[in-house]
Amino acid sequence: MQALEKQAGYLGNDSINVRLTHYLLDLRTAAGQDTVTVPMAWTQLADYLGTTPETVSRTLKRLAEEKLIERSGKQVRILNAEDMEDFAW
Repeated sequence: MQALEKQAGYLGNDSINVRLTHYLLDLRTAAGQDTVTVPMAWTQLADYLGTTPETVSRTLKRLAEEKLIERSGKQVRILNAEDMEDFAW
C-alpha cells in the first residue's frame, strides 16, 4: 500500500523534473547513501512515473549536465540533493 501512495504522490506532480527528482531523492533516503540503484528497468520507471522512456532519459541527461547526478547503468550517484530540489521546480 505504501508503494502505491508514493506512486500516486509522484503522479500528482505535473513536471517530470519533479517526479523523477523526488523519486531519486526518495531512493537516496531509503538507501541512506548518495549512490542508489534504480530497482527497475528504465521503461518500467517511465511507466511508474507516467511518462516515456525518452523523457526519463532526457531528464537524467539534464540532471547529469547540471552536475546534480552521475549515472552508470542503473547506478545513480546524487551529487547535490539540495540543488536537485531546485531543479525540480
